Amino acid sequence: MSEAIYGLCAITAVLCAWLLLKAYWKGGTSLLFWSGLFFGIQALNNVLLMLDKIVFPSIDLSLVRLSIALFAIILLLYGLIMRADAG
Repeated sequence: MSEAIYGLCAITAVLCAWLLLKAYWKGGTSLLFWSGLFFGIQALNNVLLMLDKIVFPSIDLSLVRLSIALFAIILLLYGLIMRADAG
């Protein structure tokens, strides 16, 4: 059952990233770009979670997953704080 949930989370993150970036490319604000980038990286994180828990259960990829999640959050915060003034 957990495999299905991991897969659905990855699909949801990809769908969110695609919709946000598509809206940005149609002339949206920079918030759409940074949010879409965040969800794209989180989709990668969800794929790594599936690899960690299902494909390679004997290898601990939690440090890599947490590093990627931290990078995604820092990127989103940069977009929200630093680029909000630029417009």
